[in-house]
Amino acid sequence: MAASPWPSSSTPGSAGSASTRAKWRSWHARRSLLAGLDIRCYVSHLAAYNLPEDPSNDVQRRLLETLVAMLPAAPISLAASSGVYMGEHWHYDIARVGSALFGIQTSDRPQDGLQPCYDLSAPILAVAEHPAGRRVGYRGVTELRRPSRIATAAIGYANGLPQGYMTAGVAHVGGHAVPLVGGIAMNMTMLDVTDLPAALCPPGARATFFGAAQPIEPVAESLGCAPNAILTQIGSGTRKIHSGGT
Repeated sequence: MAASPWPSSSTPGSAGSASTRAKWRSWHARRSLLAGLDIRCYVSHLAAYNLPEDPSNDVQRRLLETLVAMLPAAPISLAASSGVYMGEHWHYDIARVGSALFGIQTSDRPQDGLQPCYDLSAPILAVAEHPAGRRVGYRGVTELRRPSRIATAAIGYANGLPQGYMTAGVAHVGGHAVPLVGGIAMNMTMLDVTDLPAALCPPGARATFFGAAQPIEPVAESLGCAPNAILTQIGSGTRKIHSGGT
């Protein structure tokens, strides 16, 4: 009895399941429908991309090879950022490098050579003195426990700063870490700069939220999401400056 070319798996709906094999045999029988298409690439994305040792990755890779062998020839793309570090047999023709371009780790196996090369910052618009006991933010979410100096920075969730960042990260002003207070509004965020010299945080000074001192990865872990989920929230409402490249 000839060995089946299909990767084996008993999990319903998995890459090697009977239902998946049946669907692709049906497509193979009607492959003439593809004759008029200009197929530029076959693309798959590893379901366990952040777990390079997960056996399901190899099942998915072998299934991809089996499927494209039944279809018109075209380049194959399987590896994204983490796949680039998984060995040449994962690379195929095209690698889709995204998070790694920003120096972001996307695997539970450390990826050598990645350094943060991003910086999300915003100017301080105003600094105000507040007495102890004053509540700031929507619904007065933060009650100030001492006389405080509060800076307002021109950044919020519309600029890609997650609303959960208030408890998951800090800002850096003048090289010093400062806590967020009052929650995160659409385009403004408040910082407690009470412990900083006033000369370090005047209006116009910049507060940094993501960068070498505050990488995205630990914030993403605290928020229970992938790092690129945060990265892709930084959309068109945020001015982007690319520097250092050629």
